[in-house]
Amino acid sequence: MAFPDQYRSILGIADGDYREKGSKFPARAWPVDDEAAIAEALDSLRAEHPKARHLCYAWRLGLDGQRYRANDDQEPSGSAGRPILGRIDHHGLTQVLVAVVRYFGGVKLGVPGLIHAYRTAADEALEGAGFVERPVCWEAELDIPNGLIGPVEGLLAKHLADVQQRRYGENAGFSFRLPAGEREALNQALLALDGRCQMVERGLAPPFEDEPV
Repeated sequence: MAFPDQYRSILGIADGDYREKGSKFPARAWPVDDEAAIAEALDSLRAEHPKARHLCYAWRLGLDGQRYRANDDQEPSGSAGRPILGRIDHHGLTQVLVAVVRYFGGVKLGVPGLIHAYRTAADEALEGAGFVERPVCWEAELDIPNGLIGPVEGLLAKHLADVQQRRYGENAGFSFRLPAGEREALNQALLALDGRCQMVERGLAPPFEDEPV
């Protein structure tokens, strides 16, 4: 399966808020890695707002963004979860959860009013979190002849590899991670150096430290 070289997400947890005709819509956005983290975040928010009438949410996961869910939590169909998901998609995000709590203020807002409220609250939380482009990283290992340690270290540095472990002696080698965009170029450079320098990929790795955009 082909993966993108990078994906867009949020930097951290942030809150938003919207109020309309007495109804309150506190919101929160989280960067998440999997559905277990999503369940934990939602449970925590429910415990924080035990008297709220609704807790609506949406999330999108995966480097290709293909896994998602939108939940209206008994609001009219399409009035809450989908508008929240729409703001996630508007910003081109994945690995993100956004939830919006509603405290009913006694005046019905109608479907258009609910869509606006949930969308606005979600956007406040997302923009407060800050956006980031994260590189997709791979973990790999490499066994090499002892005499090639210097040249291989130079290639790893050139291709932005983050070396996690070095092995010296008869069974010399490296364990490292590198941006997905450097995988093919590094592999070709290693093979050109010596045909015995065969990189073995171990799978996806956590991203490198990143900067806001």
